[in-house]
Amino acid sequence: SKEFTITAAKKNGVRRGSGEVIGINDDPLWGTVVIVDHRNGYVSKYCGLAKELPVQEGNSVKAGDIIGSVSDTADIESGLDPHLHIEVIQNGDFIDPLELFN
Repeated sequence: SKEFTITAAKKNGVRRGSGEVIGINDDPLWGTVVIVDHRNGYVSKYCGLAKELPVQEGNSVKAGDIIGSVSDTADIESGLDPHLHIEVIQNGDFIDPLELFN
């Protein structure tokens, strides 16, 4: 699979590695989405976040910074318990995010 979800309680903070927030979208299917360019060929998307975000487009983030909170804004996954949906793109290709956790 080219996507990854983490089941979590609503309002749990979401932290990620260093990079720059290059986009924040209110997607009709995926809810609030934060896109981080890690400046090493990797771009990550965090979907289904709460609308109130502690980051803005253009912010630099470092490992451990909270970029958002788990919520239920993703209509496409409304039948599931609150969780974080992650997509990782490496040099333009979607990869399995679990590869980065091993």
